[in-house]
Amino acid sequence: MAQKQLIKTPWLIAGQFMNNIGMSFIWPLTTIYMHNVLGKSLTETGIVLMFNSVANVLASTIGGRVFDRGNPYHLLLMGITLNGLANFALIFSMAGRGIHYY
Repeated sequence: MAQKQLIKTPWLIAGQFMNNIGMSFIWPLTTIYMHNVLGKSLTETGIVLMFNSVANVLASTIGGRVFDRGNPYHLLLMGITLNGLANFALIFSMAGRGIHYY
């Protein structure tokens, strides 16, 4: 049986810290973008962000259970890879529609 590779706690804490800082920058910008550019009311914007937060809690719970049962090292690499691919797909799909963020 293969031995599990462990990820040191300081790296997990640093990653979570960076994630929280990044999300703290994203939510206000998302609110402004949805209200000013897309023309949605602040109520609609708040509801969308609330659903996003609920989905994040559910996905984190499911992801935590999968993470505990699998090989954390490989699951972490797979998550980072999928996240990067999704980000690039979003960037190129928006640029293809003539949407620019400058």
